[in-house]
Amino acid sequence: MVLDGAHHARRIRQILEKGQFSPSDVSDVVLNSWRRCMEDYGLNPEHSQAPPVLTRSEFLERQDHAAQLLYEASQEMELLYHQLADSQLVVVLVDREGTILHLVASPDLRAELETMSLCRGAVWSERFAGSNGMGTCLATLSPTLIQTTDHFFPEHTVLTCTAVPIFAPQGELIAALNVTARSGLMPHSSMVLMNLAARMIENRLMEAFCGDAFSLYFHVQPESVNIVYGGKLMVSAQDGSIIAANRSALLLLGLQHTSELCGRSVESVFQSTFETLLQRSIEHSFQPIPVYGCGLGNRFFAVAQYSRKKLSQLVASGGQIFCSAYKQDLYKSSESLPPRNRMTRLEVEFGDVQIQASFQQALKVAKYQVPILLQGEVGTGKEHFARALHHQGERSQSAFVILDCMVFRQTRHTDENALGETASDIEQDMAAQVEQAGQGILFLDKVEELSASAQAQLLSILDKQDTRGHEQQVLIVASSTEPLLERVADGRFRADLYYRIGGLELTLAPFRERSHRSDLFRAILRQEDHCEYMSDEAEKWLLAYQWPGNVRQLRHVLRAMVAQVDDGHQLQEGHVPMHLLRATPPSVSSLRLGPATEIGERLQVSSSEAVQSTTPEPIAGLNPLEQTERITLLQLLEGNRWNISSVSKQLKLSRNTLYRKLNRLQIPLRSE
Repeated sequence: MVLDGAHHARRIRQILEKGQFSPSDVSDVVLNSWRRCMEDYGLNPEHSQAPPVLTRSEFLERQDHAAQLLYEASQEMELLYHQLADSQLVVVLVDREGTILHLVASPDLRAELETMSLCRGAVWSERFAGSNGMGTCLATLSPTLIQTTDHFFPEHTVLTCTAVPIFAPQGELIAALNVTARSGLMPHSSMVLMNLAARMIENRLMEAFCGDAFSLYFHVQPESVNIVYGGKLMVSAQDGSIIAANRSALLLLGLQHTSELCGRSVESVFQSTFETLLQRSIEHSFQPIPVYGCGLGNRFFAVAQYSRKKLSQLVASGGQIFCSAYKQDLYKSSESLPPRNRMTRLEVEFGDVQIQASFQQALKVAKYQVPILLQGEVGTGKEHFARALHHQGERSQSAFVILDCMVFRQTRHTDENALGETASDIEQDMAAQVEQAGQGILFLDKVEELSASAQAQLLSILDKQDTRGHEQQVLIVASSTEPLLERVADGRFRADLYYRIGGLELTLAPFRERSHRSDLFRAILRQEDHCEYMSDEAEKWLLAYQWPGNVRQLRHVLRAMVAQVDDGHQLQEGHVPMHLLRATPPSVSSLRLGPATEIGERLQVSSSEAVQSTTPEPIAGLNPLEQTERITLLQLLEGNRWNISSVSKQLKLSRNTLYRKLNRLQIPLRSE
């Protein structure tokens, strides 16, 4: 419930002007934010204002400017959303000015949040939206929690926001990652997962912005060198100077800002030249090698590795690359590369036979200008499929351009400040990206999100393409997260456009339905330099999980598990993340989980407590993850004879929290 505006404003003024509060009432972060809102920005808690929303042209310009950030962050945001597993949460990315660039939420919550301008294009800096998670995080450059009554405007007191900053490779603030809950509750693990996602985005940006550079990973512990919290430096291939560093590198070296490293030679930081480190890394098969820091002489373990671009060139040329910076013939063949440094193979090579067959079919029809429609759940690898098609097909020397169809989705806003645009503007935006693709591949990402007017404009552009010669046409590869023909049947998608982009229609099966899933486990672990596999118990949990985030989620779960285990040891059930265990029906295994770990307390269920029963029919309004959670709770309730106290103790939840969960999962109460 939104607080009474007058009461909320009076409380803020009493605290600021009279100091009438106790430390438990409000934190210093919130107190300072309120002061900035009133003294610096002239905001008044009694006169609420909705955050402004950019026009479509303004938003598209902002989005173009942040294209690389959006690309690297969107995958991490999808994964984070599935890890948090709560339909009442929204994951938000804002740029350094506070503009919402992208968000991930359920359709119902998205529609509800739009009424308070929590939507793409809205500006949620403190200057316009008062104290809030994203705006205050950007102002303080640090992780921030803003709960209900911490917000400056009363309309926002129904929300709880957690945000973490994202820094560019040279150390400047570039964005913030935010999770907003539609209540006062926030998962205990949310900040940990958000920090992990932010560090992943930062490391990905380093690779993207420094594509020609070499990487130098280091840590005080050898098993931590290649994990997300390890130190990472980007080293120029031209002169061997440091051009970027992540936050972990600064912490390990005792420095405050990236500017203290950029421009320096590796030899001025470690007692070794980068050329020597690279040669030693090659000789030791890219395993961590000891190296000593200058000054204090601290011992680290480090690995020097080639850039993504160099690796791609190496594989493409059969390994005959002459590195001008270090005058050495790196490898005689791509097969001599260590597992982690070989070009990542297309996931279908580790998946089921049907997906492999689909990829070979797509390669064949692409030669004849046949448009391809890829359908499947989020995270099944549609974009990865399209990129592999580009890399291995005849258009590899031409461009690969992504047209984000979410930009052209229908919005609920109708006022002149909303993301509105004329039909001619839409056509110009689309046509520009088609021209950019040239004779390469235009990937229509989430094509089902196109508004009716955008569908018409896209069809017009593609019709014009048909008048060109075969060799001048762009190849259309579209993706949809739901069967597009169903949208055609109910009038939400144009039939003529559907037939225009669906020359070959392929469906990528969700990971839970694929064969040889263990092969993909092994392949990803090899890419993470984890030579040992996992115990039978850990594998059972992974095989039983439904994987709502599919292969994308799997990669990050395995990476998190590897980060917990010592080098040369198997992954065990104790390394399986808590959120995965809670979402997996206990009846699939006779395992009894171990004690709580640093990731979170784990649900303890023995086989005697598991109730054998048939799987209930799906419940309307619940996603697959919630369906699985519902089954788990029902089994626990039956096993405890519907004793709410017993179940709440077993789950380590309060009774009130358990009651709310039962209500959300549509489980009617019985007599205890």
